[in-house]
Amino acid sequence: YEEGTWTPTPGGTNPSWYQQVGTYVKIGSLVHCDMWLQASSTTTSTSAIALNLPFTSSNANASRPTSGIARCYGLRNWGSLGTAYGYVTGNSAILNFRWVSAGANPGSMSMNLWQDGAEIHMSISYRTDA
Repeated sequence: YEEGTWTPTPGGTNPSWYQQVGTYVKIGSLVHCDMWLQASSTTTSTSAIALNLPFTSSNANASRPTSGIARCYGLRNWGSLGTAYGYVTGNSAILNFRWVSAGANPGSMSMNLWQDGAEIHMSISYRTDA
């Protein structure tokens, strides 16, 4: 059993942050993470939003990525975009984000959605070999 914190950090060009908080609980090979990011500036980067995770995921279920629903608030140009989710594939320590809108295939969430005050809150549980 282990509890800890880490700083969820997107790759690429980042905005500045009001909040950049991550906590986790690890019990055996199961990891549960909670995170909150709130931007204090805007970025125009078109890189996909991908956050680091505290542990590398297990490769046991590589063909079935683990996912969790994300709460998004105040993202720039979010408009009619619907639900957001994050997922981690096998043998990875990266959480990728996608948006889902009715009648459309999921699309990659780009860093240029960040603006002052925009937030993403998320919880995800996944397996690790660590």
